[in-house]
Amino acid sequence: MEKRTNSEKEWLDGMLAFVSLAEAERKFIAAELHDQILHTLGRLSLRARELARAPENPDSTCGQLQELADDLNKVADDVRQVMENLSPSLLDNVGLLPALESCLRVAAQAGTFKPHIAISVGEQTLQLNEGEQLALFRIVQEALNNIAKHAQADHVYLNVFRDGTDLVLQVADNGRGLNAAQRMGPARGMGDMRFRARLIGATIKWLANRDGGTLVDIRLKGGLV
Repeated sequence: MEKRTNSEKEWLDGMLAFVSLAEAERKFIAAELHDQILHTLGRLSLRARELARAPENPDSTCGQLQELADDLNKVADDVRQVMENLSPSLLDNVGLLPALESCLRVAAQAGTFKPHIAISVGEQTLQLNEGEQLALFRIVQEALNNIAKHAQADHVYLNVFRDGTDLVLQVADNGRGLNAAQRMGPARGMGDMRFRARLIGATIKWLANRDGGTLVDIRLKGGLV
């Protein structure tokens, strides 16, 4: 029995190292997008605006150049969102709780639902390493993505609270419900959420929300001081 436990621990440690490597690659790609693609888009947008103001250009050409500059700015915004999805800057800069709040608001814009946030723990009470914070963020991010794509919810609730020294995160919606989510939601996404939870020793459950919709319950033992 002990041998099996040790083998499982070795497997989990190996997979955690693999996930950490993948996240490092995501961060590298995000940095490359920032240093190269965003820089080029900004330079092209600036040049298009300069040409749009040139007096020798006809009005029709100036209008088209202005539209081109606006389109380039929109592409730059899309690239910034891709960068944020690849490597959440808020997680590094201000911590898990503000990053989760921002993630909910971004998902709300994509899914046209109203976000509700209730966080009753402080950042200073978290007892999480970098890998645990990132795993919890990715789990919540995937839950919100599934809601935005499939749940047809009007309201989504993010609750973060303590149960003793356990950290509890709950994502609830009033959408199509658990059965619909299981049928319509991507099995891979839910599998990834289970996998990330297992890696850090957390539990995750999908429950029927009392107001209709689905509640995702994530719990990490000893996640708080």
